[in-house]
Amino acid sequence: MQLRCLSWYCFVWLTIVAPVFSQPSPEKPLAPVSKNWHIVNARIVQSPGKTIEKGSVVIENGLITQVGTVTNVPYDAIEIKGDSLTLYPGFIDGLSHIAIPRPKEEPLPRIPRPGEPDYSRGGIQPDVDVRSFLKADDPSVDEWRKLGFTAAHVAPFGRMIPGKTALIFLSGQNANQMIFQPQVAVMGQLLGAARGQGQQVYPSNDLGILAFWRQAFGAAKQSLFYESTYHKNPSGLQRPVTDPIHTALFPVLKGEKQVVFFANDYIDALRGLRLADDLGYKTLLAGLKNGYEILPQIKSRSMPVFLSLELPEMPKEIKEKTLAASTNERIDSPTKTPAETSRLIQTQKQSYLQHIRQAAVFQESGILFGFSTKEVKPANIRKNFGTLLQNGLNESQLLASLTTNPAKILGVETQLGSIEKGKIANLIFSEGPVFDEKSQIRMVMVEGSLFKYPRNAPKKGTNTEGGNGSDTFSAVLGTWTISVVTPGGTQEGTLVFSTSAGTLQGSLKTNDENSTLQDVKLEGQTLTCKGNAQNSDIVFTLKLDGETLSGTVYVTALQSDLPVTGTRTTKPN
Repeated sequence: MQLRCLSWYCFVWLTIVAPVFSQPSPEKPLAPVSKNWHIVNARIVQSPGKTIEKGSVVIENGLITQVGTVTNVPYDAIEIKGDSLTLYPGFIDGLSHIAIPRPKEEPLPRIPRPGEPDYSRGGIQPDVDVRSFLKADDPSVDEWRKLGFTAAHVAPFGRMIPGKTALIFLSGQNANQMIFQPQVAVMGQLLGAARGQGQQVYPSNDLGILAFWRQAFGAAKQSLFYESTYHKNPSGLQRPVTDPIHTALFPVLKGEKQVVFFANDYIDALRGLRLADDLGYKTLLAGLKNGYEILPQIKSRSMPVFLSLELPEMPKEIKEKTLAASTNERIDSPTKTPAETSRLIQTQKQSYLQHIRQAAVFQESGILFGFSTKEVKPANIRKNFGTLLQNGLNESQLLASLTTNPAKILGVETQLGSIEKGKIANLIFSEGPVFDEKSQIRMVMVEGSLFKYPRNAPKKGTNTEGGNGSDTFSAVLGTWTISVVTPGGTQEGTLVFSTSAGTLQGSLKTNDENSTLQDVKLEGQTLTCKGNAQNSDIVFTLKLDGETLSGTVYVTALQSDLPVTGTRTTKPN
């Protein structure tokens, strides 16, 4: 009995009493000695077109209290020397999945009536809140913060209506600390129900998706009308049955919230606008890649948009051997005739130029726009900034599309988007102009929390422009036999990597096809590349370990990552 009491006493001491008197764990960083900052002698770009060549900024408890000439500095303010730095307002992402881990693709159960699924199984989930999925330690938070993004409008992963969005800060220890504006909007897109163990579930095509969308909103509108009638005079009426899907759509139907409609293609964008008109709710287009095709429709509505920050690669010349028109050989493909080949190349180039000039066209048309980084790789961001600047936008216009414009579109222009007294201290500290490819972001501040980044150094084994020679890529060169675990079973294939002019090249071979890989890059032991298989875009992210590799391949058609393993079977001579 005495031994049992002693054990209980030890348990209480170790778990409750001792931690109270113990020192902070070395694994947990100590809080800063002050939340006040004094940035001195920095070049301050307060907002697009408004610059202080040499000034100071005082920040107290996450808020900017003085800008330019400083008269009173808190006694405990930490000084940051800004002699070699330029300050910019933090970038704001218009729509993405930052801080939200991609869900694991698990086979959905089969349902007895796949032609009549409930709303959730069909892909309509407006009751889902993105707060439930936010992870403060997700790698994407730091990846995008390093690029200057301090706030992001994020949505959950999902199908037709994934759920409620939120505006978050890229800092904090948990979801509650990250969220700046909860339930900003409801996200929508024309993405039908997911298959379940080989079972196709309605809706699976455009016509079905549009019909299911109208069905859900029509039913919600009826529920809202009945609830309103009941609350005015419930006498003699049955009480309304609460449906979480309908209830979540009430704020949209009342005009209190809008639908952020993600559409890469202008056809889908037109469908989204038509749905909003017919069903009577406000909408905002996001992710547009060819919005220049519907510029009049957008401009007539005086509606802002979030354009996609994903830009295409420059089309390559077609090198297929052509046949003389005078020969009697049979021509199986129109690309084998010089005239058709030339016409195809010209069309591709024209489409490419229209795409990379989309932002400039919207700027010239006077349409307010920001950018969505959904589906964009962080590694491409700075290159895309340069492309935009070379194709019609100037630095002030690009800065506006990343700061003041998205702040206005999201309704937070009094708190974010510029470096002014009273606004939240979301700042970028850059060594030189932030869009200059030679400049580096050394620090980022999010609501007064400072994040420091070391000066970049060239990485050995990195596939940079100009290349480093085949010896640098020895870890990946050769032939690899890979296995991919798909919903339909394990599929085998072959990856072949070689070098040309100091850069990596690759190809993917399967039983059905042989395709060329694009953007093959090796950073340390991490290999990334993209391509096409079975008429779907794919992206490999692989980790090399001697003669084996492992990782994932993201398949756009499935909207999921599939596990990949492989072994090198041959090396180059």
